[in-house]
Amino acid sequence: MAAIRVVPPALLLLVALAVALLVSGCASQSAEAPKPITEADVRAKLSTDRTAFALRELKDDRARELLDRAFESRRRDAQQRGLQYAVERVLIGEDIGIGAGARLQRAFALAHEYDDKAITSYLEAIEIVGGRIRQTLRSTVGQNGKRLATLELVDLNRAGLRTYRFAENDAPCCPSVIVDAIYAWRGLTLEELR
Repeated sequence: MAAIRVVPPALLLLVALAVALLVSGCASQSAEAPKPITEADVRAKLSTDRTAFALRELKDDRARELLDRAFESRRRDAQQRGLQYAVERVLIGEDIGIGAGARLQRAFALAHEYDDKAITSYLEAIEIVGGRIRQTLRSTVGQNGKRLATLELVDLNRAGLRTYRFAENDAPCCPSVIVDAIYAWRGLTLEELR
């Protein structure tokens, strides 16, 4: 009799995220490969109104209010360093009841700190427990001239990003290498799964 193998749930989730990224790329571009974004594409999304626009997409009023406060704190911190701050996209991953009407939510956001010369992109992760922010994490996922990123999807405690990396001979504006990446919430860090 053949032995039955049990596949760990984490591995199944990782495979599902990878397939979803692949399918979303295929569905949006038919049979063509996705077109890389440029620094100009990223800069076009950078404005003081962008964060408010990204937050309006959320349906949960309490989460929107808490995230707005967290992003405002990041904006003030960036401003003290002579930079601007904008959140391009926010997605809620995990959203579960934890008893007594309280919820656990994990939100992921693609945010940028920038000035006229540089853009640094971050994957921001914010955990909301019982209507309060319990933990925030941040990982650098892009920098102009090296790698640009877009937040594609979120599932529970993982975020799928499409990254556009610069090959050796690429122009400073325009990366040519497209790599999908998955970041997972691991205790006190966001780690890129390899």
